[in-house]
Amino acid sequence: MQDFLLELGFEELPARFVLEASRQLTAAVVKELKEGRLKHGEVRSFSTPRRLAVLIRDVVSKQADLIEEIKGPPKSMAYDHRGNL
Repeated sequence: MQDFLLELGFEELPARFVLEASRQLTAAVVKELKEGRLKHGEVRSFSTPRRLAVLIRDVVSKQADLIEEIKGPPKSMAYDHRGNL
């Protein structure tokens, strides 16, 4: 497992937007990790008017296995009224 740091640099964010932008970035990163089936540890965010960063501890190196059962059309769709394919 490794730590992952995402850091975004800006020319200058207005101070009133910094905390909300940091919250949204953190939520988006965590959501993407969850959708990608990547388990992780602690999530920390850092923010200044020129930087937003998210540090995620102990990110696994590969996705968890996924087992999907997909059912096709009903068997009756393959046969006509006489039972022929």
